[in-house]
Amino acid sequence: QVDACQQRLEKMPTLLKRFRQSVLAAACSGRLTADWREKNPTPSSDAENDLPNGWQQTTVGDAIESLKYGTSQKCSHEKQGVPVLRIPNIADGVVSQSDLKYAKLPEKEFQQLRLRVGDILLIRSNGSVSLVGKCALVRAVDKDFAYAGYLIRLRTDAKKASPEFLNLVLGSYDVRKQIEIPARSTSGVNNINSEEVRALEFILPPLAEQQEIVRRVAGLFALADQLEQRLAQARKQVDKLTPSLLARAFKGEL
Repeated sequence: QVDACQQRLEKMPTLLKRFRQSVLAAACSGRLTADWREKNPTPSSDAENDLPNGWQQTTVGDAIESLKYGTSQKCSHEKQGVPVLRIPNIADGVVSQSDLKYAKLPEKEFQQLRLRVGDILLIRSNGSVSLVGKCALVRAVDKDFAYAGYLIRLRTDAKKASPEFLNLVLGSYDVRKQIEIPARSTSGVNNINSEEVRALEFILPPLAEQQEIVRRVAGLFALADQLEQRLAQARKQVDKLTPSLLARAFKGEL
C-alpha cells in the first residue's frame, strides 16, 4: 500500500505541470475568460477570424515600445557598482535575486539599461533550447538593476499590453513553439535575435480582459503552488512509513 501511494505521488509533479500549461493555454486563447466577456461585451468582433470578441492577431513588436540588449561589461560578486541580472536570475516568470553579480557601468550605459517595474527580461542565448526565450517580470524590488548581454529587455506599450499578460504569453505553448522549433535546427548555442522576438505572434485581448486573465491565472497558479507544498509534505510522511512499519513489525507491534 505504501509503494502504491508513492507511485501515485510521483505522478503529481507531471499533473501539476500539465495543469499550469492548460491554464496558460486557456488564458492565451480566450477560453479562461469566456464567461467574463459575456458580462463585459465589447463592440468589436473578429468572429470571421474565429477570435474571441475584441481580440486581435498581433506580434510582440506591435505590443512593445522598446527592446534592448544588455551590457557586455564583466561582472563579479564584489558589491561594487550596480547589480547586473544574468541568466541564472531568470526563474519561474520572476526575477530571482540569488547569486547576484555587480558591475561598474558608465552613467550613460546604466541609464540606458536601468530597469523599471514592468520590464520583461528574456534569455536570448543558451546551450539549452528550453531556456531560450524564458522570461521574468521586473518587480519593484528589482528596479534600478541593470542586465547582462545574454538578456533582452522588453518594455511594453502601456496603451496596448499589460506587462504581466505579455509575460504569460511568452511562456505559452504557442509562443514556445515559435521559439524552440527554429532553435532546434541549429547546433551548439541556441539564439533568438531581436527581430525574431519582435516577430513572435499571439492574440491580444483588450486591456481590461488582460488584467482579468492575469488575476485568474495568478489565482490558479497559487492553487498549484499550494498543492506542491502539500505534495512535499505527503512525500515526507510516506517516506517515513516504511521504516516505521518495519520497526513495529520486528517488535511484534504490528
